[in-house]
Amino acid sequence: MKQIRWFVPCLLASSLLAVCNADTALAQDKVAGPKVEAPKKGEPTRTPLIDNESVSVIEVKFLPGDVSSSRQRPGRVIHYITGGQFLLTYPDGKTEVRKFKAGETIWRAAETTEVKNNGKSTVRLVQVVAKSK
Repeated sequence: MKQIRWFVPCLLASSLLAVCNADTALAQDKVAGPKVEAPKKGEPTRTPLIDNESVSVIEVKFLPGDVSSSRQRPGRVIHYITGGQFLLTYPDGKTEVRKFKAGETIWRAAETTEVKNNGKSTVRLVQVVAKSK
């Protein structure tokens, strides 16, 4: 009998929680996803995942042939979601072919480079840049 007395209030409480969680899920569905920066033709797609006063985390997708123009890049951690290769071009004209595997994580010091996906597959990566305070 004691089990039945506790069963009904527990059933009501769990039903109430389910209703509250359903409302929360609906409210979350209405929240917009991350803003994808519309790339120009031939440029990679950048999707900000986190951008606050401490860190910038961006997912970048390079289609074959996409080029990220030459510019100063901060020191950063790069995690490759898919494997592939890039052709890096430095201001002095030197080039470097950089091959990497899916799941590889590297550190790149601050540098000025142009990055081109010169492989045959789409490359996806996540870039993390710490911001100084």
